[in-house]
Amino acid sequence: RDGAGGCTVVASQMMKGHLVSLYPPYPGRVATGKRMQGSVTMGMFKTREAKRSYLAGVYLRHKQGDALVLANSAHKVTVICQLLTDLGASHVDRKRTPRGHYPTMFTVSFAPSHEIERLFQFVDAQREAARQR
Repeated sequence: RDGAGGCTVVASQMMKGHLVSLYPPYPGRVATGKRMQGSVTMGMFKTREAKRSYLAGVYLRHKQGDALVLANSAHKVTVICQLLTDLGASHVDRKRTPRGHYPTMFTVSFAPSHEIERLFQFVDAQREAARQR
């Protein structure tokens, strides 16, 4: 059937069951109504290194220009903003696409601290080295 925004929607309990079975259970994964949701919380980050590691992954996957852009991840955006603040970023701001637009997009902008700049430079260097192999 046609979904909002001209997307094709396939509603299949069998397909849903198969897709869910591909992901092993983990403590943060919970059923919320009709879907499974993994919960990223600040409590998962016990050390500064854990915060830096997660933020490096976010940067790799979601960097667009000078911002981080995520779809359908309001709970992650809250954690990312807190991680950025904890690691010294200033002017941390989030913007959401207007309601009714799908997917919901969040843009996180910030002024990186020296620590975050060095982290992102390291990630960029590692990505470039991997491309050249």
